[in-house]
Amino acid sequence: MDKRAIPLLAVLCLLPLAATVVAVVCAPESVPLHVSGTTIDRWGPKTEFFAIGGIVTATCLLFSLMFAKMETLNRMGLVHGTGTRGGRITTVCCMALVDAVLIGYLIWAILTALPA
Repeated sequence: MDKRAIPLLAVLCLLPLAATVVAVVCAPESVPLHVSGTTIDRWGPKTEFFAIGGIVTATCLLFSLMFAKMETLNRMGLVHGTGTRGGRITTVCCMALVDAVLIGYLIWAILTALPA
């Protein structure tokens, strides 16, 4: 594994927790937690953001493990259509996408919960 990638992986793994902490500090007590179509059908305490942030962090940790073991995954035939390098690039892009979706949700939830 390329040791130069460790700082990037660390940032992508810690970003969801940092964003969640900031969101909990900034959000009002009650925030939207579930949307069905265009209707918010569940509101709850802002501390439930930690469950969402924890799931995203665990997902990023799994992606980091995949990044580290990409050669092994490639030898096992589990990396299709690309080599080790392409698999690593895809993994980092997936981590960034998952982080972006979480941050977008947190921003939307806070803005929606603020009084007009």
